[in-house]
Amino acid sequence: MTDSQNIELLQKKLKHAQEWMAREIENAEQVRKNKLIKDNATIIWKEFNVTQKIQYFLEDFSPQDIPQWTIENIRSSEILFEHILEGYHLDGTAVIVGYQKVLDLLVEIKITEWFRKFIQEKWISHAPENKVLEKSFYAINANHYTLWLWRLYQALQKIKNNKIDGLYLLHFSQYIHSHSSLKKSLLESDFFLQLEQLVNSNAVWEKRHQWSLSLQDTKICRELCIWNLYEKNCLIYILLNTD
Repeated sequence: MTDSQNIELLQKKLKHAQEWMAREIENAEQVRKNKLIKDNATIIWKEFNVTQKIQYFLEDFSPQDIPQWTIENIRSSEILFEHILEGYHLDGTAVIVGYQKVLDLLVEIKITEWFRKFIQEKWISHAPENKVLEKSFYAINANHYTLWLWRLYQALQKIKNNKIDGLYLLHFSQYIHSHSSLKKSLLESDFFLQLEQLVNSNAVWEKRHQWSLSLQDTKICRELCIWNLYEKNCLIYILLNTD
């Protein structure tokens, strides 16, 4: 075989190899695209499913009754929770943060904001006693602070046990008792017991800040906050349903 024949044969082999490589690349790209389409479809379906559950959970409220970012935070937490259940190595902290944002916002809108107006209308501005709760209530008006869930629990516990030991706590008790819907929600429903369980779990405090939330911790916190988006006797729903 002459040199020219060898060159021609090698060129044919090279052409076949290039064609084969092109087909393999095309096939691999199609596989990648198909997987991407499938993954995107799965994500869209999950988000749609979560959205449907949220709509059922909130069906008793008109859009103007639902504070801004409530639905977004719940949806984000629910999608992350689904990822954890599927085996993704995620800490439950990201899930809990969304629920806590909703609770903090509702406490401000449904409780703190109106208590601030309550003490302003009564011209209450005296310096607080040297007690943590008293300072917290004072700061609500003086510094426009909101009330942490932990402080709310402490205040409700003292009120329920008739252990009011400060003037601002007394004003807070009077404020709650002067609003029948608020009194019913905070003192006569399951809200206090659920808040107590949330506080005792340390899910939104110590464990969250240590990034040490287990799957069980996350499940407990989720149940107390939104109860799987089916049971409406939970912290977020009770606050939303408070006039």
